[in-house]
Amino acid sequence: EHTWSVTHAAKGIWAQHARILFWVQDRFAFVVDSLFRLPHQPDDLEAERPSFECVWQLAPDAEISLQPERNRAVAQWKDAGLLMLTPIRPEGSRFETYCGATGPLRGYVGIEKPAPQIVLNTPRMDRGHDYYVSVLAPFKGRRAPAVEVEAKSPMGQVGYVRLRWGDGTVDEVHWGCNFNLMLGAQADFETDSSLVHLRKGKAGRVTGGCCVNGTYLAPFDPTRRRQPETFGFGVTS
Repeated sequence: EHTWSVTHAAKGIWAQHARILFWVQDRFAFVVDSLFRLPHQPDDLEAERPSFECVWQLAPDAEISLQPERNRAVAQWKDAGLLMLTPIRPEGSRFETYCGATGPLRGYVGIEKPAPQIVLNTPRMDRGHDYYVSVLAPFKGRRAPAVEVEAKSPMGQVGYVRLRWGDGTVDEVHWGCNFNLMLGAQADFETDSSLVHLRKGKAGRVTGGCCVNGTYLAPFDPTRRRQPETFGFGVTS
């Protein structure tokens, strides 16, 4: 969910938001929010810009730990939690939390039940096109999973997020700008898809993954399909 504050609202609506959500079963949700200013404003650095927010409304009774220096937050309930990673976010964005707030009203589930809300707030959108990339990893118990994160924003080309988990396995998500740019030849694969997920074992070898809206994924599934499809694959040693 995104909210917009546009000082030039009287001149028309010129902000656009597109989201894709990719669920990796039993691991995490990968969410990319692409944000545009349309039409692009002049390059005058003093010109007014819109502000925008990425808002995550949580269930009641969670304890929230914000760790902006690590690009992450943790929501903890009695016997389960949610690890929220933000490996790519606009420059100048900041973490905020609300619960049962008024003026404006935010941090509620339903009408009267206060519940924590995590907000990534960007007061000034200086770029004409920017991204929020979020990884949401639910977990059981009271200890968030250990993970090291590496990421590259696409910015007109190809981006990726690499998650190295505490058990030694690795998840990688590769995507093309706005999901309309094919990935082509990459270090581990070649495809005409714009979104690929790879799972790697402790030894660093690809063990499986998924290709979204593509006709092939070499060398793991080189079969050429007549029409783009979403398909998974597994690699046996």
